Amino acid sequence: MTRRTHPRPGRATARTPLATGLTTALTTAVLAVAALLTSAGAAYADGPVCPPPGGVGTPAAPTASSGALVVDGHGWGHSLGMSQYGAQGAARLGCSASTILTTYYPGTAVAPQTLRPSVVLRLLTDEAAGRSTVTAETGPLTWVALSANVSVVQPRSQTWTVRRRADQRGVVLLDAAGVQRLWVDDRGVLQLRERGTVGRVRSFGGSSGTTLRTDLRLRWDDTQFVTAAGAGLSVEQALRTDAVGSGVQKYLWGLVFSWGGWPADALPSPAVAART
Repeated sequence: MTRRTHPRPGRATARTPLATGLTTALTTAVLAVAALLTSAGAAYADGPVCPPPGGVGTPAAPTASSGALVVDGHGWGHSLGMSQYGAQGAARLGCSASTILTTYYPGTAVAPQTLRPSVVLRLLTDEAAGRSTVTAETGPLTWVALSANVSVVQPRSQTWTVRRRADQRGVVLLDAAGVQRLWVDDRGVLQLRERGTVGRVRSFGGSSGTTLRTDLRLRWDDTQFVTAAGAGLSVEQALRTDAVGSGVQKYLWGLVFSWGGWPADALPSPAVAART
């Protein structure tokens, strides 16, 4: 999987055509990839979907007479992106880059789009028992209750916590000693401003708020925490275009690719997915 310091916005990629419903549009570099896909597709007779993987068959595991079978694993982000090793395996089977994309994202097409000014990444969505911890890793972090325009500074190396208030009204920010520092009512926004300082944001959900949903080191712009009346905690990362770079560029800086010795067609497909 692609390793990243913040997640890939792949939620919309799997649900809307690339030509019409981009969460983020293709960058200039990907426009060349799009042209490559158009010309490369004719050179392959691999069809619209990659063939099943080959290799040695795996024998069936014995059936247990009692108990539970647990499969445990994860990628490096929010689990909605494309597997680099999946693209590598498909390319080794002879699939073109365009076929790899249409296999992962059925009903999509590659087309150039103008970059949007911002990228919004969902880190936690409406978790009734949701909470987040934030560690200031490289310097102090600024928190702002937007509706009241009140701010506090979190010192470097400290870990603070965001959760719903005990009375279920809005969001509260607790410092390392458990003391309330800020709070906002329902639909109010509690904003964490990174702005070049790395904050490790870990978000938890599940019935007891102990299931780790995301664990990311975020450096650019803002993380926003909000609740609605009768709903749980939601957390989003907002990346905007400014003097530092475009929202898409800031997102892509968090990706690390591994291509040494891989087939050429393993490269364009995750590059397009990362920009979508």
